[in-house]
Amino acid sequence: MTQSRALFNRNGESRDVFLRGRLVDGDEGCGVDIYPNQSSGVLSSVAWGNVLVRQKSGENIRVNDTVDVLIY
Repeated sequence: MTQSRALFNRNGESRDVFLRGRLVDGDEGCGVDIYPNQSSGVLSSVAWGNVLVRQKSGENIRVNDTVDVLIY
């Protein structure tokens, strides 16, 4: 796993989750953004993305936080 800067906000859950996201270099700077709909049935999020973002149990993620990412 590597690390990147979050370009999104997301409240924590009661378990570890892997969010579908992608590395971007845009107006907000370099970092990782997540697909808006993280529902398990939305397979287009896998085609859209290039990383999984690990969100640990109970962890709130805010813009500019450092997050663990797994590139695929």
